Amino acid sequence: MIDVKNIISKVKSKFTNENRLIHTLNVAKKTQELIIQHDLEVNLQKAYVAGLLHDYAKEETFERFREIVQKYNLDESILQQPFSILHALLGPYIIKEELDFEDEEIFQAITYHPIGHSNMSLLDEVLFLADFISDDRTYDICIEVREIAKKNFSKAVAKKLEYLVTNIPNPHQETIKAYEKYKQYL
Repeated sequence: MIDVKNIISKVKSKFTNENRLIHTLNVAKKTQELIIQHDLEVNLQKAYVAGLLHDYAKEETFERFREIVQKYNLDESILQQPFSILHALLGPYIIKEELDFEDEEIFQAITYHPIGHSNMSLLDEVLFLADFISDDRTYDICIEVREIAKKNFSKAVAKKLEYLVTNIPNPHQETIKAYEKYKQYL
């Protein structure tokens, strides 16, 4: 059993940026909405916790990331990733250390939430989409995808991937592979 109250407490004390906390709580809530609205076979509690923890490492320093890479003997080239991806790739290691929590399904969803990948589980898809369309996101594309998600979950996932591939300079290879798989839903 996951101690959700403890995780919420740790997340609240971790974030110094109030907007980050608001976003995190909105993403956790949005995971629930997506699962219920589309009757997805995803564990509601796991999805909620993934939402709570998806940006857990977002306020870490680059030096902290370097320490994690060295401590776990990870490939140093990981540090060349943009910060917007790095927090997700290394977040699970920090969560393990600071929260004494481990769940591989949740960690996979956290790892890929900014970029997606070609073999996403439903939990991966839910977090990938919830992060983009949470109620605090006011960009036009986020609003557009939020509206699509009300009717067609897979199309909304594909639309976010299309946006990433066409609007982000040098999109991650996993994003490109995922887009190739999901573009059939557009």
